[in-house]
Amino acid sequence: MLRFSLRGGAAPLVVTVLLALAGCGPTFEMADDEVACEGVRCTAGTCFSNAGQPSCRCGAWEDSAGLLCQVAAFVTPDDHGGSPGEATPLDLGGPHEGRINASTRGQSDRDLFSFTAKAGHTYFFYCGQQSDSLPRCLPRLLDGSGRQVSSFVLDSKRSSWIFTGLEEGTWYVEVSGDGGVTGTYTYQLVDMGLDDFGDYPAGASGMDPSDAPFKVTSTFLGDEDVVRFQAVAGHAYRFSCALPTLESGVVLRLMDGTGRVVDSAEGLGVRNQPRLDMKATTSGTWFMQVSPTLGDPPLTFDCRLTDLGLDDHGDTSATATRLTAGVPVSVRMHSSKDVDELVFTAVAGHAYALRQQPALPVDLQLFDSAGKRLGAIAANAYLPIPAGGAGAYHLKLTPPRNGMSDEPFQLVLEDLGPDDHPTYVADAARSPLGVPISVRAHSSSDFDTLAFETDPDGVYVASCEPECLMSLNAYGSRSGSEQERVSSKHVTVNGVASLTVTVLSTSFLEAHTLKVERVGTDDFTGVSSQAAPLALPASGSFEAENDLDVFTVTLEAGRTYKVDASPSTLVSISKPGDPQRVPAGSSFTASQSGTHVVALWLSEGSYPGAWSLSLTPE
Repeated sequence: MLRFSLRGGAAPLVVTVLLALAGCGPTFEMADDEVACEGVRCTAGTCFSNAGQPSCRCGAWEDSAGLLCQVAAFVTPDDHGGSPGEATPLDLGGPHEGRINASTRGQSDRDLFSFTAKAGHTYFFYCGQQSDSLPRCLPRLLDGSGRQVSSFVLDSKRSSWIFTGLEEGTWYVEVSGDGGVTGTYTYQLVDMGLDDFGDYPAGASGMDPSDAPFKVTSTFLGDEDVVRFQAVAGHAYRFSCALPTLESGVVLRLMDGTGRVVDSAEGLGVRNQPRLDMKATTSGTWFMQVSPTLGDPPLTFDCRLTDLGLDDHGDTSATATRLTAGVPVSVRMHSSKDVDELVFTAVAGHAYALRQQPALPVDLQLFDSAGKRLGAIAANAYLPIPAGGAGAYHLKLTPPRNGMSDEPFQLVLEDLGPDDHPTYVADAARSPLGVPISVRAHSSSDFDTLAFETDPDGVYVASCEPECLMSLNAYGSRSGSEQERVSSKHVTVNGVASLTVTVLSTSFLEAHTLKVERVGTDDFTGVSSQAAPLALPASGSFEAENDLDVFTVTLEAGRTYKVDASPSTLVSISKPGDPQRVPAGSSFTASQSGTHVVALWLSEGSYPGAWSLSLTPE
């Protein structure tokens, strides 16, 4: 019965119903997802109906990102989705506000944002706090497949992140709280633009050396900017960068063609400008790297890459440039490590000096042919060549430790010949009166002494053009004078038949013209043995500062005399062998009757002129 019923009537009906159900299956499932998922949002992934109940499944992107896909149960509606289809596009304006929501089931709210990156651009993502804010904002950078990509914090407050080296296309930024903490936050994406220089030698930007500055911008601390240039063999180069603020720092690195660092220089603040110097031994590619170390990015440095030209002089004794006296030689310090060596041959007995124009900072040492150091040479100085030392001498120039200049300057070797005048009086020959005589220093301590025959009663003037350090001495008398800087000076020889003049130059390499001539006659002798009697009161004249006037007077024994003399006049009264200095306005008592010698002279610092004297008995 049963088999009959199935074969005859019921079986066709069952088949028909099953076919109908099979044909409508997809329609019922789609309707079921729409109904079950209406008003439902997933933390990530896609919602589907699970026996009429909403559920969420992760796709390949979510699996790659390591997300948990489940029905969101947030206290307030979620403002940003967690999967690419619901990601909020990031614009370059802002800032905007976001919120990490509280959950009733323990889910972690994650806000997903998308943006389209441009190849080679650098992006900053700021994630700041509001008044009721998220204590800590944790963004992740994800690529188009959901894979997390490295990024790093830009500042110490962990509120800014930087994304570099992105390929062109769509990228995602996911924001979450720390340990499920909730709160509001602000977010902003900033496009810092295309990096101006490559980060590595392989991607370095080429630069031709020039005196013109160029700008290097570091968009973040860690942004390495590498400059490539072609060096020419024998040329020196300098790379320097000026720092923008006191609170900024940078390290410059010099790299050879293989990318190996061979030198570095660090700068901190605007007063410390780093620079690197190099001399290319061969032609080829070199690299300069700019690495910021301190400051608020972006930091813009004004940099220079200068070709200082071909090294002008050899670095060793064998390659030294020969100096010829009187012929200028141009010198330039091409780098902080540059060495320039010059050589000349000295004639026996000659003195030499070196003139530098302009006087730029440089360390200059003098060596003899055996390599013995003879001393350091200042700008515009006499060379410390041993007396009578003939032979080769080397001048070695190196940059100073501080204050180096790469400006060119000229050196001129001056052959001053043999010394023109002796140092000591005993060696001095007689020079003619009234004739200009050339006097030239052959060292910084060269004293030139000249002797002149004089009349015992003569008054003379010694002139020096231009002014020089001069001392005068009428040998054997009180005519000696201290050295002083003068253009002319009057002197009396005070009865002596010779006068010596010692001159020290006051100008480097400048010759002086000395002339001594008689200009008058002394009114009183300066020699006691030649003193003549004089009636008092008396008057006379000091013809020069060193003038000494001597005469005799007759005094009575036991008598006291009041001494009156003109201002600045010093007086001594003596019997033979018994001088006594008597201040003006005081009294003098003669111990014996007879002739007494009176001497008058000027007090120190007084000027020549008339004098008067009286000795009044009391």
